[in-house]
Amino acid sequence: MSQELVTFIVLGSKARLRGTKLPLDNKYEEYIHLNFESKKDIQKTSFEVEGVCGMCKARIEKQAYSIKGVKSATWDIPTHQFFVIYDASETSLLNIHKQIAAVGHDTPLATSEQSTYDNLPMCCLYERKVKE
Repeated sequence: MSQELVTFIVLGSKARLRGTKLPLDNKYEEYIHLNFESKKDIQKTSFEVEGVCGMCKARIEKQAYSIKGVKSATWDIPTHQFFVIYDASETSLLNIHKQIAAVGHDTPLATSEQSTYDNLPMCCLYERKVKE
């Protein structure tokens, strides 16, 4: 998550920050650091993810939810469509594709390593498309 760091210099014996009293030493300057979250950039999209069964669905969705910034992830078995809602200020669409491919499921933008694909359970082995 991107954050903007703001520094305030406060002089005096007392300061108020959002209704909280902060006792400060008169002899020294006190630095108060506040973090403000930047505006979220929520995106919704869908794309095809190769897979076959319920085990594939669980693996794909678990991997997607492990990505910081993913808010919702659903893979539909019959259509192979993956629906995702994510915060683009925390992750990219390409990163989501790569992370799903990392667990053995090809996407339009990322291909799984052959060894990862080969280690999937037998029921999860889908027919791989030849990418040009």
